[in-house]
Amino acid sequence: MNLSPLFLAKVLVAAVIIGVAAEVAKRNPFWGAVIIALPLTSILAMGWLYADTRNEMLVTKFARDNFVWSEIGRT
Repeated sequence: MNLSPLFLAKVLVAAVIIGVAAEVAKRNPFWGAVIIALPLTSILAMGWLYADTRNEMLVTKFARDNFVWSEIGRT
């Protein structure tokens, strides 16, 4: 497994978001849920996908598929 600086940054950012949401939820569960419910993971994944590949078409397809599946999940 390649532990590049970008990979380590991805893990660190994800861990911080989860940690912040958990700490906020201890004080106010509603706001903890709001933080987790935000589409942060999708936005971060799109940014990281572009940073890794520099392929706009791949990011566009990922975003489209993400939207389609999130809408299917809501029905």
